[in-house]
Amino acid sequence: MDEYEHLTDSQWQLFDLMSQISEDCYCAGWIGGCEYDIWHAWQHGDPWPANRRMSPRLLRLCQKLSNEIDGWIYWADGPLFAPMAQWLAMVDEGRKRATASVVKPNPNPDNDPAPE
Repeated sequence: MDEYEHLTDSQWQLFDLMSQISEDCYCAGWIGGCEYDIWHAWQHGDPWPANRRMSPRLLRLCQKLSNEIDGWIYWADGPLFAPMAQWLAMVDEGRKRATASVVKPNPNPDNDPAPE
């Protein structure tokens, strides 16, 4: 824990639980984006957003700790704590980026220019 002295004990506990979920589901101590998968599983009651089912017990413990500390853990060159308002803005921004990156079908394919 010494390497993450910037986290409080409760924040570190949440990070540790999330790491356990990442290890169980992805065989990685922290796979990129797992904070969003875990959040989605908790918020939508879907413990299957990963390769393996997330432990309902670990999800409940994450929820409890997150509510107690009013925030969430995310990864940016190490675990960082985001107060809940910041985390919700991050989730919203991620959702907007995902929506924007969806390729929409051309409603008028006959008018496409000829490929070069």
